[in-house]
Amino acid sequence: MTGLHRCGRTGDALAVYRSFRNNLIDSLGIDPSRDMQQLHQSILTSEPAVPAATPAAPPAPRLRTSTRALQHEPSDFVGRDGELAMAFGVLAESADQDGPTTACMINGPSGAGKTTLALRAGRMLRSRFPDHQLLVQLGGKSTGPPVPMEALGSALGKLGLPSGEHPDTLQRRIDVYQSMLAGTRTLVVLDDAADEQQVRSLDPGAPGCGMLVTSRCALPTLEGTTRIPLDAFSPGESVELLEKIAGASRVAAEYDAALRIAELCGRLPVAIRICGAILAARQHWTLAQLADRLADPARRIAELRIGDLDIRSFLAPAHDRLPARGRRALDTLATLGTRSFTCATAAGLLDEPVATTLDLIDELVAAHLLVVDPAAPGHYRLPELVVALAAGESPLRQPC
Repeated sequence: MTGLHRCGRTGDALAVYRSFRNNLIDSLGIDPSRDMQQLHQSILTSEPAVPAATPAAPPAPRLRTSTRALQHEPSDFVGRDGELAMAFGVLAESADQDGPTTACMINGPSGAGKTTLALRAGRMLRSRFPDHQLLVQLGGKSTGPPVPMEALGSALGKLGLPSGEHPDTLQRRIDVYQSMLAGTRTLVVLDDAADEQQVRSLDPGAPGCGMLVTSRCALPTLEGTTRIPLDAFSPGESVELLEKIAGASRVAAEYDAALRIAELCGRLPVAIRICGAILAARQHWTLAQLADRLADPARRIAELRIGDLDIRSFLAPAHDRLPARGRRALDTLATLGTRSFTCATAAGLLDEPVATTLDLIDELVAAHLLVVDPAAPGHYRLPELVVALAAGESPLRQPC
């Protein structure tokens, strides 16, 4: 390890340590010696190798033998075959390489199933990342997401480091976090990231590790990240999820009504899930009755709630974070319903210059409140539930 490092082959030196450590654990169930761990740490930090005769510094915090912090995805998971294949392919390949940590990000609107997809991908990747799978919630949907210092504290706690031993500076926490994951094959799942700073602070920074991020925001400045866009279900996927929750025979008997429910929900997975739960809880309802209740945009948001699921909690944060000008623009564009329009049409409605209107449109697209119409280049449209949100804005803000 020392020879490779001093010849400029630091990656090979770290690979030797990782192979040695894995073999030692597999054969004897023990970690490398303190001197070996100290040498590994000195190579990681590009310090001169520490001779064995030098009094040993305190070793890096000992990592739990295995950390499995990922829960299972729901058993009624449907679809997303292409996205799963892409995430698996990118991260599985990185697990056996000695390059930088590979990052993959699932990006899409709230309620599109980003977390569910990440959990599914994590389960599929367990054999590729056998040491640890670590889930850190970053609270991007909340009004006060954790700062990097807090997020690192959560990660260190899950890795087995008592809170009293957490360093009191950000850089030192990053150093300890990365040293605990060095030489391991670990998948870090960062759920609902709010910004790039959170993600960068939790990058394992080690060969053989992978990072899977979910976020409603594009996080455009993250370097070397493979992005997987996630949007609405297809009609078939929407009906399949309804079948799994409400019953296949019931949905088959009213297939057209099931398709209508899916379209009124904009085929947003969480909205479909809510409808399935409503039907499962109210066996005396027909699918046509539910579709009729959803048909009024002014009532749709109020209808889409049951138990601890409320579509408001998924849609409102993005709407409420818009500046006043953006909210006014959204309310005005909602008068067009779900039909597509051009930037010039929007500029006329908003009484704004085209350049200013394009900035407003980009802001709404980034917030997933407006989508590019794939069937008409240069056109945009509002999703069904965003139109309903604007139409039912007063009920949205009233207590239940």
